[in-house]
Amino acid sequence: MTTGNSIASTLHKKLHEILVERRVDAPERQEQCRRIANHVMATSKTIQESNFKRIAESDLANMILAYDELFFDKSCVALAQIYGMKFRLSSRMTRAGGKTTRTTYPAYAGQRKRVDYEIALSTSLLFQTFRDDERKIRVCGLPCSDRLEAMQRIVEHELIHLSEMLVWIDSECAAKRFQNIAFRLFGHTEHRHELVTQYERAKAEFNIRLGDSVKFRVDSRELIGRVNRITRRATVLVESSEGPVYSDGKQYIRFYVPLQKLTRV
Repeated sequence: MTTGNSIASTLHKKLHEILVERRVDAPERQEQCRRIANHVMATSKTIQESNFKRIAESDLANMILAYDELFFDKSCVALAQIYGMKFRLSSRMTRAGGKTTRTTYPAYAGQRKRVDYEIALSTSLLFQTFRDDERKIRVCGLPCSDRLEAMQRIVEHELIHLSEMLVWIDSECAAKRFQNIAFRLFGHTEHRHELVTQYERAKAEFNIRLGDSVKFRVDSRELIGRVNRITRRATVLVESSEGPVYSDGKQYIRFYVPLQKLTRV
């Protein structure tokens, strides 16, 4: 067995034991999470307050590495890095607070099959939440008072996904195994977030809902259509004989319109 395989085998065994056996009681968990939050703010060039206005990918990596050290004995990220590990911020993720992916590359030109991992964090959801005295926010069943706390809960959730993928390949947050690990390590009681979504923002700030008739301008023309989808922008369907036929039997052309440029009809 090569040195790399030996290290991977040792880390895999340690991580498996942690996922199956470890339980962190509430006082210890709260202290460790406080230490991680303080560490991130003390070492970051962008995060200067708990309700931060800017964030860098290095902040996400820094937080994940701190969690790996305090909760996983440096076995989780270290194992992933043997294969390939990336951290990414995404402004295009408008529903999930975070996402962990395992990508397998087939053998090619005599090379062995390759696997790598990525954890992505939704900046769009974080930055459109905690703006004012809005509704109470819970992530993974736990109350969050600011963006840093919400980010920590998302990172905890994604680290369980990463750990399960490394040990068992598959990971499903609705499954009993995942929820058991999440509760024992981090006290999570749910696997969903209540961050402000694009749908909620569209309704609260612009009074726009799915299915609404809206008008907007394209060059010098004013068009009227129906809101079909809301992400960073609204997808508006405008009836036109030049468009494809949809399931309702009508023809539409799609337009992607910033929410602030729509007016309800």
